Amino acid sequence: MVRRLYRGRGLHAPTAPAGSDSILSVDGVIQWVGPYADAPVADERFDLDGVLLPGLIDSHAHLTGLGMSLRQVDLSPSDSLEAALSLLSNDQGSGWLLSRGWDHHRWGLGRYPNCQDLDRITGNRPASITRVDGHCIWVNSEALRQAGISSTTEDPPGGRILRDEGGQPSGILIDEAMTLVRRMIPKPDANERRIRTLTAQRQCHRWGLTGMHDCGSQIATIAVWRQMEAAGELRLRIHSFLDGIVEDEDAILAAGCSESPFVKVHGVKLFADGALGSRGAWLLAPYCDAKDERGIQIVHGDELRRRVGVFGAAGFQLAVHAIGDAAARDVVDAFTAFLQPGNDRRFRMEHSQIVHPVDRERMAKYGIFAPVQPIHATSDMTWAEAMLGPQRMAYAYAWSDLIDQGIAVSLGSDFPVEDGCPLAGIHAACTRQNSEGWPRGGWYPEQRLRPEQALLGYTHWAARAGFDEARFGRLEPGFAADLTLLDRSPLDVPIGSLAELKSQGVVVAGTLIDT
Repeated sequence: MVRRLYRGRGLHAPTAPAGSDSILSVDGVIQWVGPYADAPVADERFDLDGVLLPGLIDSHAHLTGLGMSLRQVDLSPSDSLEAALSLLSNDQGSGWLLSRGWDHHRWGLGRYPNCQDLDRITGNRPASITRVDGHCIWVNSEALRQAGISSTTEDPPGGRILRDEGGQPSGILIDEAMTLVRRMIPKPDANERRIRTLTAQRQCHRWGLTGMHDCGSQIATIAVWRQMEAAGELRLRIHSFLDGIVEDEDAILAAGCSESPFVKVHGVKLFADGALGSRGAWLLAPYCDAKDERGIQIVHGDELRRRVGVFGAAGFQLAVHAIGDAAARDVVDAFTAFLQPGNDRRFRMEHSQIVHPVDRERMAKYGIFAPVQPIHATSDMTWAEAMLGPQRMAYAYAWSDLIDQGIAVSLGSDFPVEDGCPLAGIHAACTRQNSEGWPRGGWYPEQRLRPEQALLGYTHWAARAGFDEARFGRLEPGFAADLTLLDRSPLDVPIGSLAELKSQGVVVAGTLIDT
């Protein structure tokens, strides 16, 4: 039995006695919370320079995707095509050139990049460069050649091959069209999956995360996580949703649900549409800046209902990506065809980014959860209104309205699509501004969350979205001793100072993690 006492400069535990600043962990579970002067006997005592909070949980992210991106050239700082090409030219390796993070909206090109742009620095080396949203890749001519993509290649279901004026593939593949190239890229072996996980776990701890919901896990990766957990290497709580697009349906059903202290496999992730930035979000009416486009349908209609029924009957929690209002309606239709009002299955509509008020009412009635990413709003705000128009913007990125209508919201980042630091997410949720404080007063400020709501979104609400509200998200006896240490509490600083908060470390299962 290991008894560890952690003392901070204060702690966030509304049910604790006045003056509480300490927590006793016994074998990784909180046994006592109170003032240091009243602390029970402990084997080890730690005086920590910060405020103790419940361990922060990202309720929508991609762990090995983060690990992979941290081991590649990062294009997110690039503000022009030439800057991106300059960064990519630093990768002098062999085999496929892989990277991510570009955003043509920031570059001011007025167009997507093309294969000829990429050919300038790659020559005959195949290259696949993922857009920041993960729903679009930019490839070079060699990648198109290896994948056999030509002017006669048809768009696959749920995907789009962009073409130049002569009908030739331009080098931009959206949503399911990405598979045409990605199937040519060698798959990571078990050791590479382990390295990606360790790399991402280290970054999560530095951000102040003790847990995350992995949306789109592969069965082979789950096996690696189990091995890492047995070896004591896994120190991040993972709530996994298996990838219902990549993985075979029968393999998912055979794997079933499972749970261990650090890896809980309880859900299946599907996609109803793509991303707004690459015009893959499926809309009820055409895009305002592209009158002939409404987006891309991936799994939809009868097939979406069938899969929801199959996986739901097998006991899985469904999590379906929906950005556009048409996709959201289709997901709500599929969920309500399977669920009964007042159920506790906690099916989730990931992102819930553009949800018509009529469909919000149905979400509340049928207990459909909404894991949202506040930082998406502040990343998209410079161009989203041009795509959607004022009428749709009235119900887009409307996190406060979702809460007010009784929908269970949780917060996350979608890392590596966005900055995974939960403090950046709390700042975006409460200010609706970027890290420089723009725009003044916030973007659609009526949708700002209060700091206490944002903190709940990364703690109790996130735990609830994974059926873990009795284990994580609070500093109370009987809960896991998962703690996040901040220099100040987000409840004790002015709203404008939220961006200045710093993570000071984490405790996971009663163990202080070296970050």
